Amino acid sequence: MKNFKLANALWVSSFIISYPVLKALTSEGNRLLIFLDALTITSLFTLIAGIIYFLYLKGDFDATGFFLEHATGKAKVTFDEYCAIRQEKRKDSFNYPLFLSLFFLIISYLAAQLFY
Repeated sequence: MKNFKLANALWVSSFIISYPVLKALTSEGNRLLIFLDALTITSLFTLIAGIIYFLYLKGDFDATGFFLEHATGKAKVTFDEYCAIRQEKRKDSFNYPLFLSLFFLIISYLAAQLFY
């Protein structure tokens, strides 16, 4: 887990967990079940964002970005130079949404198996 920063992980975790906590606190009935359901749903949405971010980190959107910058007149470099610059900017990135969404999906699955 190269380039993992706890502060960033806590920020993304607070995003994922805030809705399930609020939903469980404001609802009536089985609050643990409501919390686990809401955690699963928010984790699945965050998983989609993590997959898109994974594609971004691998450079799958470089051609689109270059085209948009070239069309607006901002691109002053060739496509290969543009890709090298973008890759250099992304090299120290960590995919927190993907990692934490998988973590919370596993936690919600295990908790559901344990309590239900």
